[in-house]
Amino acid sequence: MKIAFIVNSKVRKLQKFQSQFDQSKHELKEDSECFYTQFPQHATDLAARILEFDVVVAVGGDGTLHEVINGVLSPAVETGRSLPVVGLLPFGTANDFARVQNISNTVDGLFDLVAQKFWRNIDAGEILHSDGSSWFINIADAGFGGEVVQRMKSGGFIYNKMSSKIKFVSAITRSFISYKKEVCRIVVDDFSWEGKLLSVVVANSTTFGSGLQIAPNASIISGGFEVVVIGNITMLEYLRFLPKIRRGEIIIHPEVQYLTSQKVEIESDHVQHMEADGELIGTLPCKIICHPGKIRFVVP
Repeated sequence: MKIAFIVNSKVRKLQKFQSQFDQSKHELKEDSECFYTQFPQHATDLAARILEFDVVVAVGGDGTLHEVINGVLSPAVETGRSLPVVGLLPFGTANDFARVQNISNTVDGLFDLVAQKFWRNIDAGEILHSDGSSWFINIADAGFGGEVVQRMKSGGFIYNKMSSKIKFVSAITRSFISYKKEVCRIVVDDFSWEGKLLSVVVANSTTFGSGLQIAPNASIISGGFEVVVIGNITMLEYLRFLPKIRRGEIIIHPEVQYLTSQKVEIESDHVQHMEADGELIGTLPCKIICHPGKIRFVVP
């Protein structure tokens, strides 16, 4: 069984991964190969081109996994052959998806799971927007979350030299000060909502933002999304909710709603940024579709 490791060259724990890989004596290592990213979106390009591998492993954080998923699910791969199994070695900063799924970052541990064919079919989300389409595996959201990611991705030279954690804190702080809620329209099955929006979260898994369990009932094998609509609440109210969100508690508030669906449509007359798995996707409008069991994924 051939295994490709697509490694984010910028992860701070790169040396730890490299040491584990070099020292591994597992029988599957012989047919394994490492590919290192050289520029943004390179992981997507690599995953779309290395068609001879049976398993493709993202080595990095949620963003690296996002890129690999988009490469594996690219039209070129889907029309050319059966999809490879996808795995993850979480060496990133937040690692929200890996934490929820109890995925460790040991090379030999992953080899053992692959040898025993410990994988399952999990759901994937597809975002259709004006610039095309994108896939995600964890969480997508528009509004405040999209604003935070947009600020992280659009910083200048000095900003880009900051660590991921410092950039994240800086972007959240600046977004709290400047974000303006705009009117959005959301359609979830036969439910329609319109009003000023702080955030709409479309969740395939439960957690984002370094441990915020925003959608406690979401599951990667449910066949649908948990959709959380956070309407016209103040930033101070949102801050008061954060401890409950971190604990995975449902927020009881007339402007907060929890829904389930396989399809969500979101639009606004104003510029609203959309992010998925911590990566900037574009702006509204968009349609988001759940594809049940789309990916075979290595899990304990």
